Amino acid sequence: GVQTCALPGVASKADTATCVHHHVANVQNAQSVTTMANRVSDSATLKISLNEFSAKLDALLEPQLEEMEVAPNGMVSKAAHSANKRNRLLKQARTLIVDIPAQTTPRLLDATVVRAIESKAVGTVVLSSVRSVEEVKHARDMQVHYRRMMMEQEGQRIMDARRRRLNDGGNNADGGNWNDQQDSDMSGVYYVSMTPNIFAGLLFFLLFAVTAIIGLSCMGAIQGQDVYVSKMPTVGREA
Repeated sequence: GVQTCALPGVASKADTATCVHHHVANVQNAQSVTTMANRVSDSATLKISLNEFSAKLDALLEPQLEEMEVAPNGMVSKAAHSANKRNRLLKQARTLIVDIPAQTTPRLLDATVVRAIESKAVGTVVLSSVRSVEEVKHARDMQVHYRRMMMEQEGQRIMDARRRRLNDGGNNADGGNWNDQQDSDMSGVYYVSMTPNIFAGLLFFLLFAVTAIIGLSCMGAIQGQDVYVSKMPTVGREA
């Protein structure tokens, strides 16, 4: 929710808002929001900073001529080229995702949001917060739990199909009951992050890497002849 003491200007505009959502899912960071906006929007979407957004508002109210810094030799530096490219992207973008750092003062944030709401050049303003690190970790744990549950359900479905085939094959009552008890036991089915084959492959790669390093080091330590002459000494005077 909006704290009146922190963002009084935004709180005063809450009554004129089109809608207020008290919970929004999958808002992890500014980059994820930009990616989702690119998927659903036909216009260009760009992630910018708070200073760039303020400069964009100034440019919309008072259009300015583009300036380009050129060196005395007529060449454009890499920094100036990157800045000009960024300005062109900012000018062409129609959907802006403003990434506001956590250390931004509430007064500056409140003034910028109110200015965007009151600007005639801005069509829609959406103010939202990102998920905390703990919430993201909890969501990932829930995804792992969901995958494990789906794997258990798939295993149970395979077991049920096998049990039906055994029953159709004419098993006796005792054997069928014993098979049912064995098939319904899902204690050995669980989700693992690394299989024994993957672990063995990692160990083999580590062994190969260590052996290769030792072998190359030994070959590099071999010392050969470093003095060469154009004429060999006569026989009997090699010393």
